[in-house]
Amino acid sequence: MAVSPLQANSVQVAQSQTLPPALHIQNVACWRRQARLFAAAQPIHPGAITLRIRDVRQWVQLALDIAAQHLAEQQSGEPLSASTQTPELVLRFCGLRESQRTNRDYRGKDKPTNVLSFPADLTALPDEIRQQLPVMPLGDLLICADVVFAEALAQRKPPLHHLAHLVIHGTLHLLGYDHDTSEQEAEMMEQLEISALQQLDIANPYE
Repeated sequence: MAVSPLQANSVQVAQSQTLPPALHIQNVACWRRQARLFAAAQPIHPGAITLRIRDVRQWVQLALDIAAQHLAEQQSGEPLSASTQTPELVLRFCGLRESQRTNRDYRGKDKPTNVLSFPADLTALPDEIRQQLPVMPLGDLLICADVVFAEALAQRKPPLHHLAHLVIHGTLHLLGYDHDTSEQEAEMMEQLEISALQQLDIANPYE
């Protein structure tokens, strides 16, 4: 049985679980525009759609923590060594056209989707250089606000709950987890997501 689906550079990211992630959020206006349209169409508490940066950072941190815990458990329960590198990622909100174009160009699927993950590839860097970086790049997440709100409505869940799930899901992808690899891998990834969401008092999204 494989020890972990994490890539070599992602192990170091998991080791830096105690450091707050460096989070760069782009095109927040896209989320806010969809939030206004959503609120205009039906009554909803503002707290269910108002995006706060500290919440997104918490979601990313939960994904890092749950991945680090999983890795430690697979390594005979040995605690992970500390790291001084700050995990860093970019999260960009987009509309339907950008999501569809990106999904088509990079995954061969000509339709918009909720989240796309682009892990940072640092394998070409020698270990000694990678370990000296002040930050450990995770990669980029592209989240389609239109799809998030549409799915939240269809699934009858608060949009921010759905977004939290997608951020955690996408961050795990950046760490090397892949639900398309095998059924076992998919089940493991789902359990990690469920565990993280439980800490936010968010119900199991797979039920």
